[in-house]
Amino acid sequence: QGAYSLKGLQPATYTLTPTLDGHTFNPRSRSLDLSGDVSGQDFLGFESCSNLISDGGFEGRDGWEIPITEYPAGYSNDQAHRGGWSALLGITKPSDNRYSYSSIQQEVTIPGDSPNAELKFWLYPVSSEERLNGMALPLTLDPMALSTFDFQYVFILDPEGNELQRLLMQTRNSTSWEFYSYDLSVYIGRTIKIHFGVYNDGHTGITSMFVDDASMMVCRY
Repeated sequence: QGAYSLKGLQPATYTLTPTLDGHTFNPRSRSLDLSGDVSGQDFLGFESCSNLISDGGFEGRDGWEIPITEYPAGYSNDQAHRGGWSALLGITKPSDNRYSYSSIQQEVTIPGDSPNAELKFWLYPVSSEERLNGMALPLTLDPMALSTFDFQYVFILDPEGNELQRLLMQTRNSTSWEFYSYDLSVYIGRTIKIHFGVYNDGHTGITSMFVDDASMMVCRY
């Protein structure tokens, strides 16, 4: 538990939210009204927070497993949410269009005494798949149906690579950075793999995405 000082703020209502620098708040998101009486608006801070993901900003270009596929993922300096590098998954050149998965993954073990576990990341989705562009896909979609179009996805796997949970499936062409956050407290005490991927079916359009600033924050009181 720590104390925080907020100085130089004009009278207004501010929202306190977790950051990537190892600090968070309890409650994890908190509104603080400085326009009136501030008594009774105290909050607790967790000082002992850590990020379980190695090289989540991809600046070191290390720490991630890149499965060997027909068109494997890699590191790129074409787009970055912060810093100079990100991970690039999928196909960006129409002449390279082919059937392939393109993915990165990293294994993490969430300590059993962690009160929470939150996965955060930024995606920059790109797709010319006209049939589904802009759609969020049902997470329960049958695997056979998934093979008929391109999509971007984020899954949780067990250490053997078996699917535990689908966090995200979509076909988007926002060409801008978008933030995502997921509560993974259900996996406290377990070892899991964070798996980012793009699937191209080899027909019509091509699909890719950049991944950056990935973190798995766990905090202790």
